Amino acid sequence: MEIEMTEAEKMLAAAILNAADKIGVARKWIQKAGTHQEHFDIAKSKRALAVQLGAVEIGREGLVEILRKRRASKEGA
Repeated sequence: MEIEMTEAEKMLAAAILNAADKIGVARKWIQKAGTHQEHFDIAKSKRALAVQLGAVEIGREGLVEILRKRRASKEGA
């Protein structure tokens, strides 16, 4: 069964890929693509570059909240 992405999910996925492009992380390194856990594992140097370019650092609690919202969004689709 194929689940259609909402516009918000499409925008988020595009933003993740765009950010990876900007810091020089190859798109082929995306993990858990198409799931609520979609992400890149990146080196500390790439993380520092991302923050320098405007990324906002979050803690574990912030990450858990984001994952919950993404999972709920996918389950409700």
